[in-house]
Amino acid sequence: MGAERVGKLAVAYSKSRGQSNQVAESRWLGREQSGGHKGRGMSSKEKHLDYIQGAINRMASNLFFLKGWSITLVAGLFALAAKDTDRLYMLLAYYPLLIFWLLDGYFLSQERRFRSLYDHVRKLQEEVDFSMDTTPYKDALRNSWLGATLSRTLTIYYLGLTAVMLLIMFMLDLPRH
Repeated sequence: MGAERVGKLAVAYSKSRGQSNQVAESRWLGREQSGGHKGRGMSSKEKHLDYIQGAINRMASNLFFLKGWSITLVAGLFALAAKDTDRLYMLLAYYPLLIFWLLDGYFLSQERRFRSLYDHVRKLQEEVDFSMDTTPYKDALRNSWLGATLSRTLTIYYLGLTAVMLLIMFMLDLPRH
């Protein structure tokens, strides 16, 4: 793959991250003229791995934010339930919990697919094509949406949160003396 094509791909990648054409091109030209990334030439394989790592980092970031939002939303609904002692708010809290669990599972499955792609590209001996297609890795149970949703970490987190919610519901439902 020629340097010009790699440069166009790098510019397209930078644009997809919200950078202007001018910033993206100057970054690429700066790397090209200075001999590469961090003082040494970066091979096309290293650049491709860098792109994949960026996608993995975004997926991990989404997972982190979803967990934070799930706790915030559930806590807010329970605060409303405690204030008004309305069971409807408590029951409504389970719906977003399920939605967040499913979204978390989706992003974890995407992260795992990109990790599989990264591992594949890392082992390649021939020239890379800069493909970010993860569909060849979706068939592994570990990388599937269901497999990720039922992963040990997500199951422990969301079932633990559900148990806490049930405990709070039970405590709010006790007769007051």
